[in-house]
Amino acid sequence: MLVEPGATGYFATLSDYIHLNPVRARLVEPTGRLFDYAWSSYPAYLVPRLRPAWLVTEVVLGELRLKDDAKGRKRYGERMRTRAVSEWRGENDSEDRRHLRRGWCLGGEAFRERMREMIKSD
Repeated sequence: MLVEPGATGYFATLSDYIHLNPVRARLVEPTGRLFDYAWSSYPAYLVPRLRPAWLVTEVVLGELRLKDDAKGRKRYGERMRTRAVSEWRGENDSEDRRHLRRGWCLGGEAFRERMREMIKSD
């Protein structure tokens, strides 16, 4: 997946999409805890001691105007719980989500066109 660097919102959109995959696959129910899904980096966003050295959370949290402190992590967790319930109900379908399902590029039209041209020239 190509993601436009420096553009606001795309990394948070991609992170949400990835973190909510277990809900869409019905591996986690909304009454369950997304936090407990073993194959996700989501718990590391909420608990810094679980965070591997390579995981950078500041970009995603920053795009959501959240700090990597106890209050910001709590708000991120609440946001994700709300989104998980919406996802379970099939309520999350945005233009960005449709681009994610197409699976190649997430960014503005100029960025996508530039990427198309680069693909053509190879």
